[in-house]
Amino acid sequence: MKIFSTDHYFHIGRAHTLSGKPNQDYAMSGVLRNGAYAIVSDGCSTGGATDVGARVIALSLVAAIRELHLPSAAVSSDEMFGPLDIVRRQNIRTATAMKHLGLSQDDALATCVFAYLSENGGYVHARGDGAVALVKKDGTLILTRIEWEDNMPFYPAYAYKQKTLDDFIAAHGGDIKSERVTVETCMLGRDGSYSCETARHMLSDGLLGTIIPIGSALMEELSFVAVFSDGISQCGDLDWKDAARSLVSYKNTAGEFVKRRMARFVKDEGASGRDPIDDIACAAISIRDDASGLP
Repeated sequence: MKIFSTDHYFHIGRAHTLSGKPNQDYAMSGVLRNGAYAIVSDGCSTGGATDVGARVIALSLVAAIRELHLPSAAVSSDEMFGPLDIVRRQNIRTATAMKHLGLSQDDALATCVFAYLSENGGYVHARGDGAVALVKKDGTLILTRIEWEDNMPFYPAYAYKQKTLDDFIAAHGGDIKSERVTVETCMLGRDGSYSCETARHMLSDGLLGTIIPIGSALMEELSFVAVFSDGISQCGDLDWKDAARSLVSYKNTAGEFVKRRMARFVKDEGASGRDPIDDIACAAISIRDDASGLP
């Protein structure tokens, strides 16, 4: 049996502080029966009230995950649901909330990256850009960053209107088979260097979301899964991989472990002028084996 604990934190970037803009990033996390989730959402700086939109999208996703994960006569509580099952329900809740709050599509322009785990594994699903860290029990660190060409990530709200979706595809050249998404995966070696591989994904795949599967074998090896908004790539001259590595260097998982680590990161890096320029959000899941049944 696995024991999950979670935490999350979002920090306003220096650029938004100086310009008087609100924090447009948001994060959520939580523990389910035999499972857990971690979510980050990053509002578009040139959109509308995307600080509100990012929160609506994240909270709608929480509601969708919790509803699907509830045990019933036909569904076990640790059954995994695919990202598209969750996204469909999330979209309904987001649209309902937007209507009641009087929000426009521009207000909902925000990315959405989430990890969803059960006892036997799970996945990370990214719509838009962001980063993921998988930390193994032996200290192995696997980092993944998703980037869209020309700084034009896919926002889930684009799919709410066909014309908006068509306009987004046209802005990317109009060819859904063109490679417009870069996925960089890096592993930290024993000598402190990174071994990286880069894959290019088609626009059509990016519209469905980038999926990082976490199978049962990998699940047994993991101690942490963390997701980040793209603010991880904007910490002065600090490489995104080193920023992510620092932010998952948890001393313990008691209480608000993500908040403590990011607060220390911002303080330490700020002294060198490498505090986050853009807003940044992180949510993490800690995974431990339940040893209560052992002799």
